[in-house]
Amino acid sequence: MCIRDRIMCAIAAAARNDLYVSSSIIDRLAASKVPDFQEIFGSVTSTLSDIRKLSERELETLKLVAKGMSNKAIAETLFISEKTVKNHLYNVYKKLGVRDRTQAAIAVLKALCLPQK
Repeated sequence: MCIRDRIMCAIAAAARNDLYVSSSIIDRLAASKVPDFQEIFGSVTSTLSDIRKLSERELETLKLVAKGMSNKAIAETLFISEKTVKNHLYNVYKKLGVRDRTQAAIAVLKALCLPQK
């Protein structure tokens, strides 16, 4: 695929709010030693069934956390108060059995990437 085609694919992916990764990067990643997810994320025990317990609004809040947004920015985006954001995050942490934003993001990644028992 020529550079022009790759650029067009990247633009089309961005327009769909998707991510474009070139085949050369995928090849390099496939050839590299990928760390064991179980080793890295072993302490976080959330599963897909835990994530399914989240309300729609809790999921929306968690997605914005994963994008690196602050509570204030999340509140502005969702047209809610910062206190409501904190309440949603408290519920997310409780349902996923985690302590903070980072562990919540890891819990989702782990649940989506690891085979379920």
